[in-house]
Amino acid sequence: MASLAHTLRNDRPVQGMDITPDGNRIVAGCDTKVVVWDIRTRQKVFGPLNVHSGRIWSIAVSPDGRTFASSSADKLIRVLDTRNGDAVLEPLEGHTGEIYAVTFSPDGRLIISGSEDGSIRFWDASAGEIIGKPIQTGGQVWAVHVSPDSAKVAGACENGAIKVYDTVSHDLSFKCIGHTGTVFSVAFSKYGRLLGSVSYDFTARIWNAATGRAVGEPLRGHIYAIESVTFSPDGRYIVSGANDRTIRIWDVKTGQLHGDPLSGQLGTVSKMVFTPDGHFLISGHGDGAINIWDVRSLALSSKIRQEATQKVEIEITSTTVGSNLLLQYCLI
Repeated sequence: MASLAHTLRNDRPVQGMDITPDGNRIVAGCDTKVVVWDIRTRQKVFGPLNVHSGRIWSIAVSPDGRTFASSSADKLIRVLDTRNGDAVLEPLEGHTGEIYAVTFSPDGRLIISGSEDGSIRFWDASAGEIIGKPIQTGGQVWAVHVSPDSAKVAGACENGAIKVYDTVSHDLSFKCIGHTGTVFSVAFSKYGRLLGSVSYDFTARIWNAATGRAVGEPLRGHIYAIESVTFSPDGRYIVSGANDRTIRIWDVKTGQLHGDPLSGQLGTVSKMVFTPDGHFLISGHGDGAINIWDVRSLALSSKIRQEATQKVEIEITSTTVGSNLLLQYCLI
């Protein structure tokens, strides 16, 4: 296991975060603020920028990397320029509850949001106008994720269901039924054949993304609610991060745990993302830490924690990271 390279401390939890497609800039959201960093120079591009009056729940960078959207407890979505933080659109209004999730469709046409008010809303990403009527899911929507072909959106719902809708007609395509607790996160695999989900019922599940049928048995091992799920870029693994302060990497074909759980000095796991080459997994935690894992050896290669002084220092122990390394972290 690689040694711990660096620790920065902060009491605030990591919340919404994303990176530009070229891997050069990080957009981080924590509390009401957004910060953008240059990954190559490790210098702040701008921020902390106070863009919301309530907690930021989610951040998504557009497919072209020029803009990012943030959703908040203040019931607004803001769309800003990744280069300087300038507003690109007027705030997107319409939700009547906190907005837990926001994402772009891979084709860049849509911004899609999910809310405490039980609705999924669609917005024109260029004009900021609402498209069609909101989808009423019947319960709080904790996460949304769009299929690679931009044809479907999956909503993670509090009633234990994953509901998949057509992004054009907004009709319900199918439901994935099996979880017995709130679903906190959903993710399509790279080519859109599979859908992963994690829940308050302590399980991760894999579904056929065309039919909604379960693939294999539930993935069990976590002992607390699971808040984050993602697939590896090559589609071989599905990864779950939980409130038991562990990250588990599962083989998609066999459903078996791949290596030991990632653990050790972790806070609750709130967010995870792979680097494009699949060599590194980056995890955000409720204790304000960001961990960079070398998943080739399941080693923790770096840890970042926020200082209350807003000073950030990063040291990557691996010399093979290169320009494609994605790094996400929260700064107050």
